[in-house]
Amino acid sequence: PRVRPAGLCQTRTMPSIPERTLHRAAPVLVALLFWAYYLVPFVARPDLWIRGLVAVPGLLAIAALGLRGRRPLLVVVVTGACLLVSPGAAGAVFVAQAGLARRTPRIATVLAAATGLVLAKAVQLLLLSGAPATARISAIAFEFTVLAAGVVIATLAGRLARSRAEEAASRTESERARRAAEQARLAEARLAERSRIAREMHDVVAHRISLVALRAGVLAHSAPDPSTREEARLIQSTARDALAELRVVLADLRGPDAPPEPPQPTLADLPVLVAEARSSGQVVAVDLGVA
Repeated sequence: PRVRPAGLCQTRTMPSIPERTLHRAAPVLVALLFWAYYLVPFVARPDLWIRGLVAVPGLLAIAALGLRGRRPLLVVVVTGACLLVSPGAAGAVFVAQAGLARRTPRIATVLAAATGLVLAKAVQLLLLSGAPATARISAIAFEFTVLAAGVVIATLAGRLARSRAEEAASRTESERARRAAEQARLAEARLAERSRIAREMHDVVAHRISLVALRAGVLAHSAPDPSTREEARLIQSTARDALAELRVVLADLRGPDAPPEPPQPTLADLPVLVAEARSSGQVVAVDLGVA
């Protein structure tokens, strides 16, 4: 079984489908409540065109909110245009401004949009109110203050949501980098362990096989019986083949990134080989003369 290293397990809780639907529908419900609030005073009016002037642009602004995820600036422009003629678009304006503040990185664009929406409300009050009486001035000022405060709150809420999203993305990137570093450390540890095993096998097994080949070679030259010499030569050849195959296996075990093996012994290393053979109990006579 494979064991996952500690620290790599992470549990993510995804919101359910009803929660996501409610999260998306909540801003639209807020916009509808504002639309209904501003429509109520005009319901009793006998003039149908006045009710339509309040209701239709407000509904158009609410319908435009469906594009706030892809075209937030366009939605702000559309809702601001609807606000020029209808106070019922106020709720849609708040939702559109919050979406723009969340999805647009440039703060200058967000502030320009907020200023434009406040100016649109001022123009709308001037167009619909005409020359208001003194008693209505306070009501108009209150309505303008509500709109301006709502735009400011929506802007701050959108920027806060963007900041939290960027912080979450930063944490995710940091976690991804930590996982990559952990995987790199594990891969390095595996490579080091494989290299250690390869070195131990080379130092122990290859050395023993070399001694077998060496003794078989001596026996092939010193045995009085021809059949014994032939068997010794066969053992020597088999030992050399086994040593070559062992080196191939060890090379695969060490991996392509492992450092190269040390060079094979030369004539200069003969004293060391003789000493190793004598330490194993074998009597070795060395003759360096040229026949």
